[in-house]
Amino acid sequence: MKKLLMSGYRSYELQIFSEQDIKLKYLKAYLKNELKRLIEEGWGWFICSGQLGVEQWSAEVVNDLKMEYPHIKLAIFLPYMDFGHNWNEDHQQKLQLLLHQADYVNYTSKHPYTSPTQLSANQQFLIHHTDGLLFIYDEEYPGKAKYLKQTIERMNLEREYSIMQTHLSELELFVADHPHLFSQKPNSDF
Repeated sequence: MKKLLMSGYRSYELQIFSEQDIKLKYLKAYLKNELKRLIEEGWGWFICSGQLGVEQWSAEVVNDLKMEYPHIKLAIFLPYMDFGHNWNEDHQQKLQLLLHQADYVNYTSKHPYTSPTQLSANQQFLIHHTDGLLFIYDEEYPGKAKYLKQTIERMNLEREYSIMQTHLSELELFVADHPHLFSQKPNSDF
């Protein structure tokens, strides 16, 4: 089975601060459509590093899709041992639930946080051990995901690596094309 890395913006970068935010509901609907298409194309392992935002939302959607596609798997490779320990209690609980639901969990560093190099090493490991990337990111609106994009560019991969990048304008089009999904539209753009 092909292995897909899922990443993108953090929740605060998209101005999504609540599970009830209509933007989040549309984003998860978009992710569900994309992930279903990719599953039908043969992608079977879905991998992230547990970051808040697109990574965790993608993991939640994968877990939901397991009912329809019981063969798919979720793996979470945390960048270091105490990852998320400084988050608020709600975010810590959400991460623990995702870790409990994942089919495989591991760390790319067996030590607590010591430096940003652990995050970089995590990204390199994930890129080396996946066949492609589902990436919610727009160069016009840089965020922390720019470091993943830069890592991929620096690595000059000597193998085919699929990057399925979604720009914010594509999310806006998805909302416009699917007004029937929810009773309201987002108050602001992505």
